Amino acid sequence: MKRIFRALTMAATIAGFSATAANAQQTMRAGDLPTSAGATTSGYSSTQSIGDSLYTVDPALYGNGQIQPAGHRSSTRGLRSRIGSQACGDCYSDSCQGGCKPTRRSSLADGDCNEDTWLRAELLLWFPQARRSPVLAATNALPGGLPVVGQAGYTPQFGGEIGTGLETGFRADVGKYFADGQLGLGARLWFLSDAEEGYSASSNGDVGLGLPIFDTQFGGESAVLAAFDDGVNPELNGSLSIDTELSIASSEFYARLLFAQGKDYRVDMIGGYSYFNIEDDLQLNLNAVRVARPADGLTRNFSDHFNTTNNFHGGQIGFENLVTRGRFSIRTLTKVHLGNMSQRVEIDGSSQRFFAGGPAPEQFDGGILAMDNQGVQRRDVFAFAPEANFKLNYRMRNYVNFSVGYTFIYWNHVALAGDQIDRNVDTSGLLSNAGTVASPSRKFEDRGFFVQGIDLGVSVDY
Repeated sequence: MKRIFRALTMAATIAGFSATAANAQQTMRAGDLPTSAGATTSGYSSTQSIGDSLYTVDPALYGNGQIQPAGHRSSTRGLRSRIGSQACGDCYSDSCQGGCKPTRRSSLADGDCNEDTWLRAELLLWFPQARRSPVLAATNALPGGLPVVGQAGYTPQFGGEIGTGLETGFRADVGKYFADGQLGLGARLWFLSDAEEGYSASSNGDVGLGLPIFDTQFGGESAVLAAFDDGVNPELNGSLSIDTELSIASSEFYARLLFAQGKDYRVDMIGGYSYFNIEDDLQLNLNAVRVARPADGLTRNFSDHFNTTNNFHGGQIGFENLVTRGRFSIRTLTKVHLGNMSQRVEIDGSSQRFFAGGPAPEQFDGGILAMDNQGVQRRDVFAFAPEANFKLNYRMRNYVNFSVGYTFIYWNHVALAGDQIDRNVDTSGLLSNAGTVASPSRKFEDRGFFVQGIDLGVSVDY
């Protein structure tokens, strides 16, 4: 940043000095040959005009030790305003791109042909696609009502769609042009803050609270209860909590090759390496204490954990277009990422049972939704991820642009935690290490997933 500030300060000083000198003379002279009596104001034949490739020089103006310059031309121009016509290397034009060499890289938005380094930083306001899961928490406020699907008063509290809110993040893009703007090398990274969503509730039994399941042992809808009181069966007090977390991050290294260029537009072809990491985590905890009928303090604790990790390694190819009109410019980026998606699914669970004031708790390998389906699974699949970005820039100062844009990214194979949950449960396996159960079954599912949202940024080109 110090280099940027020094460059900006030097540019401002030079511009101020040049403007002062030009205002005093109202002319700007190109060329350095001396004038003499009998010569024109420029020292050359008065018949020459700007752009002539030949001119007349009086040989008497040069001594034996002096060398007559070849191809030198001189011209006089009036001072031109920076608004509408901007200096661009050795030329003036209504747009920087029109006045520079076709091969010379220029920042169309900034109007400076000498800029070959870019730095962009953006605040991301994105909406990930909603994840899915079975209903994991339900209540029933009717007296003696069960939190079971189909029962009167049944109210789902968590599950179905998860994570539909706004998430913030950051994106940075840095790079440099080489070979007079023909080739550029850059790096880009971005991440979203962890998208956390959850549910937590406790009850003394006045409101039925539990995890709805389909009981394969009895062949019908049921629930693992945390709290319940119907005045007849054992009274339970307890709690149920669910925590989910989604994290997404990316890094890219790419090259850009000049594909097409005109007075006020530039098209680059982009290719390089892409990496994406998408991780989803779900944790469920259920606690139930028997407080009456009988009041023996029997306590049951269940814990289920589902975690998925997706790592994409591959290549990218696409195009970036930049079009400028005065201080405004539009930048569009379209590309596709192609490569391998390495997926990992981990499921584990545990439970315990003990009596108040009794012996040490009994420990069991398995929860409610994580029993014989526990373990780690891995696989690799070919995946693609199209990406589109649209950005409107406004040049506030030389070298500095502010932007607002829209981004959309889609992955066709993403394993998410909620998709690995099987709500079919053989309740004979609860709080037991006796043997194997057929359900819940082991799953390894994936689906398409996208993120989209608004980008607010600032860019510096120098």
